[in-house]
Amino acid sequence: MRIPNRNACQSVSIGAFLRVRILPTFLTFNSIYYPIFSGLPRSGTVHQVSACGKNRRGMGQLSALRFRISAAIRHCNHKCRRDTQTAYNFLMAKPVYPHPDKLELYEKLVATNPKVQLKGAGVPNTILNGHMFSYLTKDGKLALRLPGGVREEFLKKYRANLCAAYGKIQPEYVEVPDAILAKTSELRKYFDASFGYVSSLKPKKTK
Repeated sequence: MRIPNRNACQSVSIGAFLRVRILPTFLTFNSIYYPIFSGLPRSGTVHQVSACGKNRRGMGQLSALRFRISAAIRHCNHKCRRDTQTAYNFLMAKPVYPHPDKLELYEKLVATNPKVQLKGAGVPNTILNGHMFSYLTKDGKLALRLPGGVREEFLKKYRANLCAAYGKIQPEYVEVPDAILAKTSELRKYFDASFGYVSSLKPKKTK
C-alpha cells in the first residue's frame, strides 16, 4: 500500500494498513497496546483522499496513528525503565535475617572480641583466616566451632548436640541452646576458645 500524496487521488485502506503493518507488531510485543489502537478504523474501511484537499479524513487518521505510536513508544520506554529499576533493586537488596532477636544476641557475643567482625546478612557468621568458626542457622540456632576437649565439656555441661546442616552432622560445631545464647558473659568463654582454635589453624589461601 502506498501513502497518499498530493499529486494524485488514491484510495487508502487505513484499516488494512493498521491490520497488516502496524497493529500485529504491537499486539505481539505486548497486548497492553490494543487499547491505544482500538479507536482506529476497522479492516475494510476505505477513505478517499483528494489531491485537492477536499477530503482530508485519511490524513487526519494517519496523524492520529503517528501520535498513538509515539505514545506507545513512550509508554514502552517508561515501563522498561521501571521494570529494570525494580529488578535491580531486588537483586541489590540485602537479605534480612528472619530471627532479629537471635541476631541481636549474636551481635552482643561477637562484640566481646574486638578482633572479630560479624559478616553475612542472610547467614550471619564469623571467619578468621578463611576459617568459619560460628554462624547463625536459618532456624535461629548458633553453631559454634570448638576444639575437642572444650567441645566435649560444652556438650556434657549444657546437654547440647552437635550441629547438623543440610542433613549432615558437623563434628566440630556445637548447637548452642537458646538459654545459653542469652547469657553473653557465660558464653563468651567458649566464643574465645573457638576464636583461639581457628587462630591455630593454617590460613586458607585466598583466590
